Amino acid sequence: MILPAFVVGAAALVSGILHVPHPVAYPPSGTCSILTAALSLYEPADGKVIWGAWVDSSTHDASAGTGGDSPSLFNSRLGSSAGVFELSQNLPLAISPYDQSELTANLSLIEATKTDAILLLTVYPFGGFDAYTDADILKLAYQVSNITDPSLSSRRVILRFAPEMNGNWFNYGMQPTRFVTEWKRVVNVIRAVTKRVAFVWSPNASNGYPWKASLPSNSADAAALDKNNDGSFTSSDDPFSPYWPGADFVDWVGISLYWKGDPSTSYPLQDNSAPPSDVWTEMVQGGGVGGNSAFPFYTMFADKYEKPLMMAEGGAAFALSKGPSDTALSANAGQLAIEQGFWRSYLNTALFSSYPKAKMFINFEFMKLLEDNSTAIPNNGVNRDYRITWNSDVLSAFKSDIAKLSSTILWAGAFVGGVDPLTIGAGSSVGTTTATGTGTKTSSELSVARGVLGLISAANTKNQMDLSKAVGFKLADQRVHYNRRDLILYALAIGATDLSFTYELSKNFCAFPTYPLVLPLKGRYVDVNSYADQMKDGFNVPGLPKIDLSKLVHGDQSIEIVRPIPSNGGDFVLRTTLLGVYDAGKGMIIDKETLLVDAAGQIYTRMTASAFVIGAGGFGGPKRPKPARQAPVPSRDPDFVQVSEISPQQAMLYRLSGDYNPLHADPSIGKRIGMKGAILHGLCTFGFSAAAILAAVANNDATRFKFISGKFAAPVYPGDKLETRIWKVSETGGEILIAYVALVGSTVVITGGVCVLATAGAAGASKL
Repeated sequence: MILPAFVVGAAALVSGILHVPHPVAYPPSGTCSILTAALSLYEPADGKVIWGAWVDSSTHDASAGTGGDSPSLFNSRLGSSAGVFELSQNLPLAISPYDQSELTANLSLIEATKTDAILLLTVYPFGGFDAYTDADILKLAYQVSNITDPSLSSRRVILRFAPEMNGNWFNYGMQPTRFVTEWKRVVNVIRAVTKRVAFVWSPNASNGYPWKASLPSNSADAAALDKNNDGSFTSSDDPFSPYWPGADFVDWVGISLYWKGDPSTSYPLQDNSAPPSDVWTEMVQGGGVGGNSAFPFYTMFADKYEKPLMMAEGGAAFALSKGPSDTALSANAGQLAIEQGFWRSYLNTALFSSYPKAKMFINFEFMKLLEDNSTAIPNNGVNRDYRITWNSDVLSAFKSDIAKLSSTILWAGAFVGGVDPLTIGAGSSVGTTTATGTGTKTSSELSVARGVLGLISAANTKNQMDLSKAVGFKLADQRVHYNRRDLILYALAIGATDLSFTYELSKNFCAFPTYPLVLPLKGRYVDVNSYADQMKDGFNVPGLPKIDLSKLVHGDQSIEIVRPIPSNGGDFVLRTTLLGVYDAGKGMIIDKETLLVDAAGQIYTRMTASAFVIGAGGFGGPKRPKPARQAPVPSRDPDFVQVSEISPQQAMLYRLSGDYNPLHADPSIGKRIGMKGAILHGLCTFGFSAAAILAAVANNDATRFKFISGKFAAPVYPGDKLETRIWKVSETGGEILIAYVALVGSTVVITGGVCVLATAGAAGASKL
């Protein structure tokens, strides 16, 4: 659900965006989280992950022990409802030999769980890229449109087309130029019909690449695959980039990642050795035996393009037997150690912290017979068990381990019919488009769908854009006022209890450095103001299309202290300029800067914020650059950990500083939109972290405070316990660079935090 964004006329972009509740994240009830504007479609909030399975629902073979499983049986064994299940089908649809019907993935298997689990639909073009037509793609488009339609199945779908395309085991594999063309073709057709489907681009892990393959005869493919231009095809060539279709055509990045045994042993792997403790991170970053760490998948795609990452299928194999005679293999480490070693390598809080975009994991819940057959010796493959819920010892261990992550794992909720999937998992580019249509459509209708639902809409948005008018546009000046009482009230509201901020007779009395952030909503009011009246003028900027405030959400925030504001209060002016307008594919990002100046034009603070306008992307504008000031979190324990108790009345106290949004006062409003009740103001959380840093690192010396920034990732509720983790990253030029994150339990609520303090004795004018 996209909640209303609120702005005080056009001049208060700095404030309204900051207090906007973010789209409600998965799941829709119970453990509801809040998404930031930058999240992809159906991506959970930072600090949360979704776990599920791909089960073997084929006909049960009692003698082999395969098949006969279902999502419902899986949930029953697990004792919890998995958040995602994977199903697969062919493109074009396979035809039943019995009744000549078209065989789609059996959605009823997930429907039977009576949960709102996500469907990860894997679509294999088993016949190759020439085996299907536009009409076949259109059938797929209307199939997934019906699955996501609120009036029909009302289920979230992530589509995984032509996976493991960088391997040579599928007839569509290792054809990078054709793959990119076909990927865009499928995405464009489906997006023309519905915007409720997310797309995951999913190659295989690179260990063993290129699997003894030779360069293809197709010159374009050969050139694309020989990335280092040495005329050969080896592990020194990039195994992923030749297949990358571009960030605008991808919502998630995925990877197939398996442990089948020690890769240094003989093929096929059958040694039943336990995986290294870091096997998952090693492989997802291109390392391990047969890999090449020069091509770190997570860094290259999840991190670079800010896409959520899923293990689209994966697991650890316990080799049972080999060959047609079913010769038993030595258990060696044993099934429990093998399976548990693998899942512990990715289901742990350290990984979630170091790889925050790793958001979904799907266990391959199959027994595979005669896997990795040798062509020289038929039926000489290995029988491998990847399942973790069939062996009682393995299942018990997994349930024990997963219980320790109860605040991180997002389980499925109860299914509720008629709910738009976009209100369950947001971060999409859909705007107000509704998926429509049922049944089979002709190829001529495909053209209409593309034009009317896709290309025309994008063209209209683009035609309303004139970035030369928008970028650099100065909003009307806003007069503001504050007094000493305002400063004290704000300090108490953000937990800054030092007397220098809360007692006007203290010899060191001063404003807490982040106080100016409340001035856009406070304005010159000395009494409670009308929040609705402040919002009525909306947000209109020359060169930009009319912006629907219900699609405007907050991105990130910073404040730089150029010089301290006077401790006795006074009259000032806010001057706001739009710094940039960027095309994020799923939406438009608007960056602005607001200066707090006195009557003489002297600058006191520089505040920057970003707004994300959902559904307004795709206009061909520039991409947003990385922030100039960054502070990666070091791979060590924090230098300081500050814990702040958020009182049940904290939001009621903070609102007296000028932000009277009723969402922060009336629990019924929050509950109506799927939250637990009234939520704390985002800027109040921001202030608490600033106060924690200043107290821990600078002994509350406000003269040393220079800069702070952060991105809001999840809500904080009155009564929560807020933990701010602080790292000193560097100290140079009289400044201390600090990285920080804020959490409630295991949920990250502020991410990407950066703070700059002057070293002791070096306080003075800002050098930023």
